[in-house]
Amino acid sequence: MNLRQISGIGVALAVAAFVSGVTVEASAQETETFATPSGTTLSVTTGEEVFVEGDYALRDAFVLTSRINSTMPGSMMIPFSFRIEPGDLTFRGASREWEYFCAPNDRSAASFPGLGSVVADGDCVGVRRRLSDGRLEWTVDNSVHNGMTTIWSRRVRNNEMALLRKEERQVVSDLAVRRAVYFDGFYSGLLNFTFVDGGQRREMKFDYDGEGEKLIGMLGKRMLVLGADSVELRYRWVE
Repeated sequence: MNLRQISGIGVALAVAAFVSGVTVEASAQETETFATPSGTTLSVTTGEEVFVEGDYALRDAFVLTSRINSTMPGSMMIPFSFRIEPGDLTFRGASREWEYFCAPNDRSAASFPGLGSVVADGDCVGVRRRLSDGRLEWTVDNSVHNGMTTIWSRRVRNNEMALLRKEERQVVSDLAVRRAVYFDGFYSGLLNFTFVDGGQRREMKFDYDGEGEKLIGMLGKRMLVLGADSVELRYRWVE
């Protein structure tokens, strides 16, 4: 189990998100402080964090509990098909009126009669929520595919509401990480780390014979090394 799994932190919500052809800003969210847990056995591979400290935002997400395969009005009000497989619909960004929650490309599709697929990488198939009253709509933003801003939608019907479950997720922005330590590998009898504090970086090295446990100190904390090789480190932070 690695640090991000144990912390439950999602990766990289940008301060300004991008929904297809429209630049949108994420609305302000309540934040809480996170730090590396003590007393839990963790493992990382080269390049991953052994310690991270900062803030995360609590952000809504939707879970689609069953497949939706339906239609919505498109160009000239001609209906086109969209499909979303069960799974997470995660926050992509917000306009002044709507928040957008999108499915991964490999779990969603949209097609127009005679044209085939009408979405490209970076487009959004999912749901949007109106900020003023919480109204939900299925949406297809295929601005990337079309080369201009094109967002289609239809209201989520009453008999479809049960397909969507709202959940709260922890999301961390790269900008919210204050301090972090990365494992750079074990070689030549040394455990190698990089410490990042804001814009400053420095290397840290510790002697280790590759056998048994070793207690080392960094950042005023103590790490119990349980084992290491050139690509993996097993460890536990101790009080």
